[in-house]
Amino acid sequence: MDNKKVLAWSLLLLLATVWGSSFILMKLGLVAFSATQMATLRIVIAALTLTPVLILRWGRLKDITRKQYLLMFLIGLAGNALPAFLFAEAETVIPSAIAGVLNSLNPLFVLIIAFAFFRKRFPFINVVGVLIGVTGAIILITAGTTDAVALGDGAYLRYSLLVILATFNYALSANILKHYFSNFDPVLLTTVALVSVGYPAIFYLLAGSGVPAVMETHPAAWSSLGYIAILGAIGTAVAVILFNRLLQISSLVFATSVTYLIPIVALTWGILDGENLVWQQGLGFAVILSGVYLVNRK
Repeated sequence: MDNKKVLAWSLLLLLATVWGSSFILMKLGLVAFSATQMATLRIVIAALTLTPVLILRWGRLKDITRKQYLLMFLIGLAGNALPAFLFAEAETVIPSAIAGVLNSLNPLFVLIIAFAFFRKRFPFINVVGVLIGVTGAIILITAGTTDAVALGDGAYLRYSLLVILATFNYALSANILKHYFSNFDPVLLTTVALVSVGYPAIFYLLAGSGVPAVMETHPAAWSSLGYIAILGAIGTAVAVILFNRLLQISSLVFATSVTYLIPIVALTWGILDGENLVWQQGLGFAVILSGVYLVNRK
């Protein structure tokens, strides 16, 4: 195995560990903060983490075209900002482990978007994989949990769909990045993308988010903020840089197949945290992974 492959696999495993742990971090962040507050803090912290990089690379910003700036903003919006809010809202209802499993639909959406918008062609077996993956998702989100029964009919499904929408946004961002920025500096790309969506969020954070009041009154505010800080700095800023680099040195499908491993980490954290799961969700998980496997077949 050459050095490039070793690096690709190393990044894949590292990202699986970091992103697989992000779902339990979101759950812990929600102890003190609302979904909107937590998502805003996450994006702001990620942008602030990359501010030194922005300063160091300030001279290179003039070389970025207007079209590239727009595409980077779309990457930041679809790949970071929107999923942060969607996942945060979803985890107010569904277990963090299930959110992590549904995230494994990412390669399916990558294939669909690549076909629909970038005119890429795929073998029939990949299409079968998409259909199987969707079937697994339906099994998973309709199984529900004993904790969700009290929420009323359809609540578990609606909040699961938020995760699926977030996963679609991840796939859209990955396709844009792979198509337009294959040879672009991944650190600069990530910095501009996150700063473009993170800096505007600072105004909301200070003006109307209610975060200062939570910090003054909630007993778990500082611990929740600590978990969100890890989520923003490591799980978003650093991890996205690593993922962008992985996209550049490997195929689109290989990079997004990190979602094979994310559910394993997410499920492990969920079980350790005492989340209630049912056997139908295990079946849905297995069906999704079968679909993702076929999506990756050449």
